[in-house]
Amino acid sequence: MGDSFDKHAKEVATLKNAHETHARTHKEHQAKHATLEDRMEYIEKAICDSADKHSAALMAQQAKLEQLHSKVGEAQKQHLQNANDLGSHREQLEQHHYALEERMAYIEKAIGDSADKHRRELEQLKSAHAKIVGDGKDVKVKHATLEERLNYIENWFKGFKAPP
Repeated sequence: MGDSFDKHAKEVATLKNAHETHARTHKEHQAKHATLEDRMEYIEKAICDSADKHSAALMAQQAKLEQLHSKVGEAQKQHLQNANDLGSHREQLEQHHYALEERMAYIEKAIGDSADKHRRELEQLKSAHAKIVGDGKDVKVKHATLEERLNYIENWFKGFKAPP
């Protein structure tokens, strides 16, 4: 029996050692698990904080986007207003231009008619002047002849003596 007792005592001692080793390893694992739990909490907190920051940033960006959309809408409205104003101004200018064209056509016609009339009158005056110049030459010729005739008559009367 002694052998069996020693054998059991050894086995019990081995089991106690194994149990102590297992208990120590278990405590180390629990310590690691506690650290792991702390680490998980830290990560979850960081993710949550990061998610909160991202959420706030996303909301800020959405607000900016809405502002941009409203500004673009206002710019489009202003563009349409400017286009309408420009169109009406263009129509006014075109009407004014057509009115000016009509007035210029009338003035050109009046001046053209007047110029034609003046040209005709000038041609008439030139022809009348040429006729007068021609008539003047004829009269000069007649005057010379008349002068000669008068000299002849005077000389003829000189041939007569006046009574004493």
